Amino acid sequence: MDLLFQSKLIAWRAAFWASHALATERAIYPPFVLNIEPTNYCNLRCPFCPVSQMSHDPSVARGFLDTELLKGLLPEIRAWRPMIAINLGGESTIHRDLHHMIRLLSDAGCYVFLDTNAALLTDDISVQLVSSGLAEIAFCVDGEGDAQSYEAMRKRANFDKTTRNIRHFLKLAQMRGANRPKTVIKNIRYYQPGHALEVPPAIKDLFREAPPDVYRATWADYWPGSHADGLEKKYEVEGFTRGAYQPCTNLWKKLAISWDGKVFACCLDLNRTVEIGDVTKQSMAEIWNGEPLRALRRIHRENRQNEVALCRSCTMIQRPPRTALAGLMSFRRERFTPFSETSE
Repeated sequence: MDLLFQSKLIAWRAAFWASHALATERAIYPPFVLNIEPTNYCNLRCPFCPVSQMSHDPSVARGFLDTELLKGLLPEIRAWRPMIAINLGGESTIHRDLHHMIRLLSDAGCYVFLDTNAALLTDDISVQLVSSGLAEIAFCVDGEGDAQSYEAMRKRANFDKTTRNIRHFLKLAQMRGANRPKTVIKNIRYYQPGHALEVPPAIKDLFREAPPDVYRATWADYWPGSHADGLEKKYEVEGFTRGAYQPCTNLWKKLAISWDGKVFACCLDLNRTVEIGDVTKQSMAEIWNGEPLRALRRIHRENRQNEVALCRSCTMIQRPPRTALAGLMSFRRERFTPFSETSE
């Protein structure tokens, strides 16, 4: 990182801390994280995900990101060098040009990370991703480490096939040495009161031969919006105090860009309900300090989250932060989402 950009980043970080502390409507720094969505189609039907509920709903437009649209964003991206989450509401490996998009973003100076269910990984896709400039890849292996619990959470996936895909990728990455993405096994389980938040040993046993760099665990939660109301079977989530809202840090950190260029207020708004801009008509800078996003920051500053349906139902902002600095020292980390990480 060159000294000039490093000095800008220090100034932007200080401005973020001040903006968050004062809950200012205007941010005098750029977004630190962009969610860029290659597609919102998904091959799975996970019961805890809104995509499963709305997969056939014509009100939710679905499609694939045009590489030319992404190229149009590169001038601002090069200037800001945000972290890029190359997924949003679908399974990104469905997009045949995913590796090319990652290369464009990596060459623009960005740390690009991907979450994948790994069910569609082939030898070719794995080779493409390993050599694409991808900085980090997280493989979702949910449940307790057995086929029954995994396939109950990851509907349409096959436990043996998916774990075999991941082991192949990990061995491939291991062969490349330092010139490869950081690898993560990400585990989601339904909340278990009194149980430690950690990746089950049975999952770690699956990858002993070529372990990932990190194991990451989190609890399943309800998604903002209508998700909880549409569930066929409710599941327990970590406790929250209804109406005890906290300002959402992401309004001061992130932009979520869908496959068609529309920008939404929240990276968890998979049903596309709160649109704040469109990068085919506006610059990202205009959207970042446009009236729709400034109005949302104002609403959160004034503790009026219940006026926005998406925010009203969000369990995450109805929990206190884990620590006073949670989500403030890391641009990527969420302030209210529990997680644990270990290297073994």
